[in-house]
Amino acid sequence: MTTRLAFPFVAVAALAGCASTSGPPTGPLAISGSLVQLNRTPMPANGEVVLVLQQGDDKARVVEERRFALESTASTVPFALSVERAQLDGSAPFRLRSSIVADGKTVWVGDPVDIDTRGTRANAGPVPLTQASR
Repeated sequence: MTTRLAFPFVAVAALAGCASTSGPPTGPLAISGSLVQLNRTPMPANGEVVLVLQQGDDKARVVEERRFALESTASTVPFALSVERAQLDGSAPFRLRSSIVADGKTVWVGDPVDIDTRGTRANAGPVPLTQASR
């Protein structure tokens, strides 16, 4: 008889623990992905990656901007950026814009990617690059 009473008690305790984890995420949002050049042309040796997280459609607010030097001329460039949760307020959509700059000129541009800010991680996936018009 004792074992019959113990099982329901354990099940209720386990369910109660699950219910306490709900609520909005806290801490920074980690965004990751890769920039991919589909025609396999080498990236410029002196290139710089520019990542801009924007909020809104018209006159978008820049939430975060990161720049870093290319580490190789490979056609795929992984990236990661972290955005503080306090910067992610509001209901307007968030978009990540990306580009490769060399000698002060934009040489490759990535398509804008919608970013879901409801969790703690967002995967921008592989972002195809197209050559910027000259």
